[in-house]
Amino acid sequence: MNHGVAGRAYLKRFYRALLDAIFPAKCLACGSFFRPGLPGVQDLSKRNRFEISLGGYLCASCLAACRPIKSPMCPVCGLMFESRQGDDHLCGPCISHVPVFGKARACGVYEKSFRSLIHLLKYRSRMQLVRPFSELLLDTFQRHWAENEVDLAVPVPLHSKRLRQRGFNQAFVLVRTWKRQLGLDIDESALKRVRMTAPQTGLGKKSRLENLKGAFAVRNVNRISGKRVLLIDDVYTTGTTADACAGALLKAGAGRVDVLTLARTP
Repeated sequence: MNHGVAGRAYLKRFYRALLDAIFPAKCLACGSFFRPGLPGVQDLSKRNRFEISLGGYLCASCLAACRPIKSPMCPVCGLMFESRQGDDHLCGPCISHVPVFGKARACGVYEKSFRSLIHLLKYRSRMQLVRPFSELLLDTFQRHWAENEVDLAVPVPLHSKRLRQRGFNQAFVLVRTWKRQLGLDIDESALKRVRMTAPQTGLGKKSRLENLKGAFAVRNVNRISGKRVLLIDDVYTTGTTADACAGALLKAGAGRVDVLTLARTP
């Protein structure tokens, strides 16, 4: 045994434990102090992606409240059914109105602590959340799309006024490293929001559709024509934003449009 290596490893663990004791992490959802990591769970293969990516940001209770999207779910919009029995099948909304996009998938359910973290990034510019959110999004992408199934990733755009107010487009920062990681083209400017719209929060389905009517346009048709596009956003609520963007992209000649978001409403 190399006692020098063993000694250094021991000191590293000791100092880490000391730092955790002196400077405990603070849960970003509930504000309680906690020690990062799951006690007794050292094997990463036994942790879900939320535990791996968000374990340093949430206490055990808030982490347990994060629900990854799993089957059974709607194969079109990705809605996870409350009943955990049975196979994937179309949900009621997708039966009554087939979306223009191909399929939509999300990392987790938009509720509780996961929703709180998304709000921290979106409205309070907590940029330290970009890395773990990007990990979650990449994992979901690789599970639901085959290699070379997508030609171009397009973030849902903000209106220029809102972009100036916020300082960043949350949809873009989540995938800005994908060109380096996957070799996938990212086009932040492919879509533009041609008019300022009211916030969708609190609006019904009909009002959401009216609010987004004619709100999006493609800047360069040649950039989109024939491409299989992956539309990126932070939250999928009713699908009206995804449908409006996908409609504009398909009108410009896109071969197919799919949707990937961090979260979707239950």
